[in-house]
Amino acid sequence: MTTVKVKNGNYYYKLYSDGTKIRQSRKRYDPLHPESIDLKITNYCENNCAYCHENSNVDGKYCEYSFLERIFDLPAGVEVAIGGGNPLQHPELLKILKMIKGRGCIPNITVNSRNMDDSAISKIDRYVGAFGVSYSGGYKELKNGVMHLILGIHGPSSILRYNPERVLLLGYKDVGRGKDFQHRVDLGGSVVQWNEYLKGKLKHIMAFDNLAIEQLGLGSHGNYMGDDGQFTFYIDAVKQQYSKSSCSLNRHEGNGMKITEMFKSLNGCDEV
Repeated sequence: MTTVKVKNGNYYYKLYSDGTKIRQSRKRYDPLHPESIDLKITNYCENNCAYCHENSNVDGKYCEYSFLERIFDLPAGVEVAIGGGNPLQHPELLKILKMIKGRGCIPNITVNSRNMDDSAISKIDRYVGAFGVSYSGGYKELKNGVMHLILGIHGPSSILRYNPERVLLLGYKDVGRGKDFQHRVDLGGSVVQWNEYLKGKLKHIMAFDNLAIEQLGLGSHGNYMGDDGQFTFYIDAVKQQYSKSSCSLNRHEGNGMKITEMFKSLNGCDEV
């Protein structure tokens, strides 16, 4: 199993090829740079999902490659989770992936299962660390693939049907179109279903984002990796803004800042 060891301020962390991350044990962490970032490169998407928290649609724009090249100052070993919209439609996606990987970072990409294009995937496969596949009525297992499910939208039956190796359960984001869709979502019933499922013996690797942990009531258990903005944050490269997470309404203008400068500026910011 491949291991990357990264020094970040006053501590080290190890990142394994299966996605496992282990930090050096300390009472206080003072990172100089994020361990990972969520990077939105386009707001274009043809799916028009009713619960899309990014409000993506066919009129959505693409970020400029020159902007990414200008702000990118992350050291080797940092994970970059690329999303949209539909990132496969970005005309300079391959160029973006090559730039990120060429600087020693790990580009991962999330695509909707409706947009699984074998030709497009084959062109970028060698440059991608892992594929996140947002489940939308179908699923195709990919090398280093992770099934993405949304609490309140998808139930455990999705796993039982396709039996994926790895699953990431995401919390329901009550922003964007998700805010208007919320009244039709049985989030409470979904929480009960998932908590019952998680009591069983899982045959796959299960991970959660911070919002799912909160909505499931799991608390800061031993595998909790930190608050939003503490070790990771979100960049909307289309609007050239950043925030602690993609569902935060407290957005900041980039104003020519490098990524590490954006990250440092988030310390002490209040969330809305």
